[in-house]
Amino acid sequence: LRVDYGWLWIERQGARPTAADWPALDAPVTLAIPGDAALADGWRVAARLLARAALPADWAQAAQPRLAYLDAARLGASALLRARQRGDWLVPLGMIGRQKVSDLLINARAPAACRERLPLLTVQGQVAWVLGVRSDQRYAVTEHTEQVCALRVWREGEGDHD
Repeated sequence: LRVDYGWLWIERQGARPTAADWPALDAPVTLAIPGDAALADGWRVAARLLARAALPADWAQAAQPRLAYLDAARLGASALLRARQRGDWLVPLGMIGRQKVSDLLINARAPAACRERLPLLTVQGQVAWVLGVRSDQRYAVTEHTEQVCALRVWREGEGDHD
């Protein structure tokens, strides 16, 4: 028996919880930039490079949790997708000051059973994006950004993802 944000779940003991709306990861994965990678449970993530001038007109206003635009120069040629670790933190995009990833996930109402498998995009140990939740201000696109990395996460079988 599990209670999670107003839901009561009855499951087999030891069953691995799933949540169709939350990306999942079983083991660390390196993501080439540009490139794409398979995650767990049919999830995928893709990184595409584009000039800052090629960003959609509403890129900064259209908040989409499964899409992030980051400064490609800050990311480098690859990033590591991994599960959260004790002490992980980020500076949430648009905010001042750092926040623990665990607190960010609670505030985003990520199901408790899915938090341990939610992928984090990391660069040299720093969290750049909590997939499906929020990116880090330190990797934000600024007026000095020349090349943008557009990151998208989707579940296979869903609609358009490119």
